[in-house]
Amino acid sequence: MSVRIVPQSTTAKPYPWEDPGWVDSLGNHLERIDAALGALGVDKGAVTKDLTESLGRLVTRFPQDFAPYGEHRPPRPEARASLLAVIRNFLAGLKVVEEEATTVVRELPLCVFDAPDVPNARTVYAESQSAGGTAGWSIEVLGSSYGADVTLSVTQSSEFTASAGERKLIFAPVHLRVVRAALYKRGALQERFLKAELFEPEVREANGIRSLTDADWRVLVGRGRVLERFDLSGDTGDNPAKSGRKIDLAGTFETTLGFSAFNLKTKVTAKCTAEQTAEATFELPPGRRYELRAPQSVTGFVFGA
Repeated sequence: MSVRIVPQSTTAKPYPWEDPGWVDSLGNHLERIDAALGALGVDKGAVTKDLTESLGRLVTRFPQDFAPYGEHRPPRPEARASLLAVIRNFLAGLKVVEEEATTVVRELPLCVFDAPDVPNARTVYAESQSAGGTAGWSIEVLGSSYGADVTLSVTQSSEFTASAGERKLIFAPVHLRVVRAALYKRGALQERFLKAELFEPEVREANGIRSLTDADWRVLVGRGRVLERFDLSGDTGDNPAKSGRKIDLAGTFETTLGFSAFNLKTKVTAKCTAEQTAEATFELPPGRRYELRAPQSVTGFVFGA
C-alpha cells in the first residue's frame, strides 16, 4: 500500500454544516446533526454536549413554543430565530481538516466460471454491452463519510477463457481514497476519523480477472445448485462436445470493505449494479458426465463441486 501524505489540506467537498441551506433546514430536523456526525464515526454525544445544554436553556426560555412543554404548533418567529441562532453558533465552530491520505484498490466480484478438471476441457466466457446501451457495471460507495459523489460506469466487450481445472473470477475494480481527518470545534481537537471516497483513476479500468484459490472458491461458489447435465459417458470418440449458453446478467452486488489505516478503522459498502449479456461456450471431452452449477454467492456457472 502506497501512502501519500497531504499535510493539513482541507476537504474540497463541503460537509453538511458548511452548506447554509442545510443549516437553515435544521429548525424542524435537529436529528440531522446527530446523523451527520454519526456518519463520520465520531462520538456525536461528546461533540454536541454544549449544543444539547444550549437547547435546554432555549426550551426553558420559550416553553410555549417547543414540545413537549409547548403547544404543538410552529414556534413563534422570535423563538425560531433564537433556535437557529443557537444551531448556527454551534455549527460555525466545526471544521474538518484532512491530514493524511492513501489510495486503496479493492475488487467487487461480478462473475465466476471454470472448466472441468479434465484434459482438453475449456470454457470461453464472453460478455458484451447489454441492450439499450446500459453500462456493463456501475459502482457507488455508501457510508463514505461525505466522500466524493462519484459513480463509476464501464461498458465493454470482453472474452475470457478457463482451461482444464482453472477457476476464474471476473471482478470490477474499486478505487478508494482513504483519508485520516480531524474534527475541530472552535480550534479544539474533538476526534480523528477515517473518510473513504470513491474516485475515478486517470485511466478507465475495465473488468479484471484472476484465478481463485480453494478458500475463495468455497466462499463464492460453495456447492451451488445444478442447472444442467451433460451425459457424455457413453461417447467413446476423441472429439470434445461443444455447447453454448447465452444469458442476461442483471443484479446488484454489495460488499463491505473494512480498512485499518493510520491507527484508525472504518468501513464502507461498495454497491455494484451489473447489466450485461454473457455467452459461455463449453468444450467437454467425451467419456464423462458433467454437471453445470450456479454458484451460491455470485453470478456465474461452474462445473467444480
